[in-house]
Amino acid sequence: MGRPAKEISLCTRVKEQIENLSNSRNQKVGLYKRLCIIKYSSEGYSNNKISEVLRIDNKTVSKWRIHWYNYNQKNNILQNESGEESSDKELQKTIKNILSDAYRSGCPRRLKDKEIQRLIALACEDPQQHGLPIKKWTHITLSNRAKELGIQISATRYGLLLKNQRITTS
Repeated sequence: MGRPAKEISLCTRVKEQIENLSNSRNQKVGLYKRLCIIKYSSEGYSNNKISEVLRIDNKTVSKWRIHWYNYNQKNNILQNESGEESSDKELQKTIKNILSDAYRSGCPRRLKDKEIQRLIALACEDPQQHGLPIKKWTHITLSNRAKELGIQISATRYGLLLKNQRITTS
């Protein structure tokens, strides 16, 4: 048998804010489940029972329970940085920060800035200037033309690039 789960106790104010956050309609699923983990933990549920109710892995329950416990051992959740009692909004922000994922940088960009500028410029050019019998670019024709210029990019990625730059091909 493993070690016992960390005891989680919540004051009334923190319980209320966790309840408010978990009842929010536009809450992300991951954060919602973490809020439930803390709420159920404070109600005396075991990690096994929480993982069963939320249909998540037991290790996930344990991880977030320990994370909450360790944060509260070092910090007073009810106080802001200046040591004053935090408002409800500040308290909710603190709770979200405790239960949020760590920043993940992702993989480095494959396209250089000059290549992106060239791809955008290409989309702004007339396709007939490139000897194509079409009047409007499609993402596929743009992608094929970019490959001829030595820039590897899929049609889908080209479309996303233009969308992020708010550029249309018409």
